[in-house]
Parts: sequence; C-alpha cells; structure tokens
Amino acid sequence: MPDKSPCASDEDVKEMQHENHYSHTNKDQAFNQDVRNRVHPKIDHNRTKMKSIGDKTFTFQDSVLTTLYRIPHVNTMYNMFLAAFILMTGTTALHSYVTKGIINFGQVTINRGMRGFWRGAGMWTIMQAAVVLAYLGLKFWGSVRLALSKNPTFRQVWDSICLWAFALFQISFMVAVINGVIQMDLACISAGSILIEMIRMIMKMYAFIRTNAVRILNGELKIDSSTKSSKEHRYPSLGQFTYYMFAPTFIYRDNYPRTSKINLNFALCRLLEVVGVTFFLANIHERFIEPNFQNFGKERITPGDLILKIFSMDLPALLICLGVFYCILHSWLNFTAELLRFPDRIYYKDWWTSHNYSGYYRNWNLVVHEWLYEYIYKDALHYVFPGSKVAANFTVFVVSAVMHELICSVAFGFFFPVMFVLFAGFGVFFMFISKSMNRTVGNIFLWCTLAFGNGLMVSLYAMEIFARINCVADKDSSFSFWVPVVFSCNGLS
Repeated sequence: MPDKSPCASDEDVKEMQHENHYSHTNKDQAFNQDVRNRVHPKIDHNRTKMKSIGDKTFTFQDSVLTTLYRIPHVNTMYNMFLAAFILMTGTTALHSYVTKGIINFGQVTINRGMRGFWRGAGMWTIMQAAVVLAYLGLKFWGSVRLALSKNPTFRQVWDSICLWAFALFQISFMVAVINGVIQMDLACISAGSILIEMIRMIMKMYAFIRTNAVRILNGELKIDSSTKSSKEHRYPSLGQFTYYMFAPTFIYRDNYPRTSKINLNFALCRLLEVVGVTFFLANIHERFIEPNFQNFGKERITPGDLILKIFSMDLPALLICLGVFYCILHSWLNFTAELLRFPDRIYYKDWWTSHNYSGYYRNWNLVVHEWLYEYIYKDALHYVFPGSKVAANFTVFVVSAVMHELICSVAFGFFFPVMFVLFAGFGVFFMFISKSMNRTVGNIFLWCTLAFGNGLMVSLYAMEIFARINCVADKDSSFSFWVPVVFSCNGLS
C-alpha cells in the first residue's frame, strides 16, 4: 500500500504518480482514474439490499486526502494552507508581543485548556484496565452458559442476569468517568479528551460483546477445549482484544489485515499535523473568539452589535470545524493506523462535495457511522420501530446528538444544549429539505448552513463561558449547572 504523504519532497510527489501497478503506457490517465475510484467508489446499482456493515471486508486503501495529495495541484493547495498557518501563527505572536509584551504562538490557550492533563492521563490508564473486565466477563458468561447447557431454564436466567450486569457496567463506567473528570477539575481540552475516550471505549466494548455474544448464542465460539465442532471459532485472545481496542475501527474482527511495515516518516508527519492543527485552533480562539466575547456580560452591547459579532464568527467557526475534522479523522487516525499497521484507512469520504445533508452525514465520519448503522439503526429498524426508516434515522440522530452534548456539557461545566438543538433539530430538518436541491445549489446550501450553524454554536458557547466568568453567580447552587447565565447576564441594551 502506498504510504507517501504531503511531507514528502517534490521528487517524491512526482514518483507517487508512477506506481508500478499502473499502466506504463497511460500512467497519468490511470492515476486520475484511480483517484476517482477511491474518492467516488463504484456502486452496484443491481443490488436490492444494502450490504451489512457487519460483513465489511477490510482491505488495503488510503484515506481520500492521502490519495488526493498525490496530485501536484492538490498538494500545492496543502502547501498554501501550511503557509497560511505559518503566517497566522506569526501574526498572532507579533500581535501578542505588541499588545501584551509576551510572545504567544497559541501556547497560552493550549496550556490553559490542558490543565490537569497528567491527572487525566492517569485516569485514562485506569479506564483501559477497567475495559478488560468486559473481555473477562464475556468469557465467564460463555463458560457458565456452556456448563448449564442441560438446564435451559437456569441458562435463560443466567443470560438475563449477565445482560443486565453488562448494561450496569456500561452505565457505571460512564458515571465513574464523568464524576472523575468533575472531581479532578480538568480544563475543557483535557476533559473533552477523556470524555471522547470514554465514548470510544463504550462503543468498542459494546461492539465486541455484541459480536461475540451472538457467536456464543449460536454455538459458533469455542470457549474451552470441550467443544469439538470444526465450525467454531476460538474465543479471542487478550492480544486480539487489545489490538481491537486501539485499532481505528469500531467493527470487530478476530484478525485484521496488516501492512508489511511501519512508515515512520508518514506517522511523524501525521503527528506533526495534529500538533499544528492544535496550534491553529488555539490561534483562532485568541484572534477571533476572545476579542469578540471576552467582555460579554460586563459591558453594554446593542442587539445589532451582538448580531454582527455572531455573523463575524461564521468563517472562523467553519475553520474550527474543518480543523477538528482534519486533526481527528485524517491526521490522528492515520497516525494510529500507521503505528498499528492497520491498512483500511477510509475514515471519511468526499463529504465536501455533498449536495444534501444525507450525503454529508454519511460521509463525514465513516468510523462512527458504521457503528451507528450496525448497532443503532438496524436494531431500531428491526426491533424498536419495525419497518420505519424515518424513526430509525431519527433514533440515530438523537443518540449521536446526546453523546455530543454530553461531552460538551461536562467539558464546559454547564448544560447548554446548543449542539443538540442544531444537530438533532435543524440537522434533521435540513436533511429533508436539501434532498430536492440540485448539486450546485445543494452544495452551496450545505456550506452556507455549516458556516452559519457552526458560527452560531461557537458564539453561544463562548457567550455562556464568558458570562459565567464575568457575572456574579451562585456557582455552588445545584441549579447552576442546568441554568444558562447568558440570558440573565448579557449586557444587552
């Protein structure tokens, strides 16, 4: 599998276009066709049923942007963004030195946001150890169930007990992590990282239990040496479970294909991108968010000025959205995949070309989309709302929105359901109305609404944060977490 990156030299980029599996007589056309096939995979229109995500085959394929970067024109655009980042960081440092007398490249915001990082790292280690209980618990359930094979009544009771025990374990795990984040007083970046890891582990545990529990119930999993059927699989080893817990996929397999070696240059470039995007986001915070809203609540402001401030955040907020996407779904997942020699790196598709919200939601985050489809959508469609695709889709949106809002609420330290309303409310509404738009109008509508929606969300969260800093409030009150301050302390005149 090719593993070059934008960090390569010009000669390397040119060499990428002439892979030995392309035709020697028509290399440029073959390369362009390969790019089109990767970005727009062929669809079998004769299929009458959607293939189950659970039947997914993991293959050797690069991320869309990794493939596109092999085109010199696209690689030049990457260099342009890199140059813009360097200039923006330098301007921020110069502005900070002139106005405050200190040189700040964004590290002030990062240090403030990562307060309690090492305490969080210790907590993350404990979380990793706790996850092993799910692995051991499933094996224990299967062993006891096998011993009760001659007593169906007791076995059914045992199944029910273990099902409720697993649900209780998942809930307890979540409550313990949230309580730990609050008690350790982690800053928003540290808290958000731990909470994202919490959701990731819960999703991974659920997929592992769900996949192997079905195999145990069907008699397809070999728990111990007493089983003799040649059709049975051995119970996954702890090494297989550990690899899955870190692999950049939520679909469980006993084994995954592996690349032949680790390209350290590729991995280092992706890690540097993570660091670079982090500083880029910190610069946006210091140059746009703080100047606009840091005095919110302690100075008079007219409704017109407030509207201008919110609209002025559209472009910075869109850059934040793109930065988070690139940092997590491209750079970090590719970095992890390279270290683990994980070959299937289609974590997203060309969502930026979508002309409706359905395509955007499907292609934005394939890693989570696969899990939601397999374990939420299909169960809702088959068992909760039989035959109702609309209800099943809405269930997926609600579950996703609740998880996003949970992360934001705990990380920021207050409940202000802006993301939930935008995601599960306007997001669902836009999904339906954008279906009838043509490609050009639909794509423009998508980008305009993404910019405005993210600008509104960032503005409202920023106003609430600074209102809580600038206004006198009873922070010890049991209602302080649930009641937004922005409506009572806003300085509007």
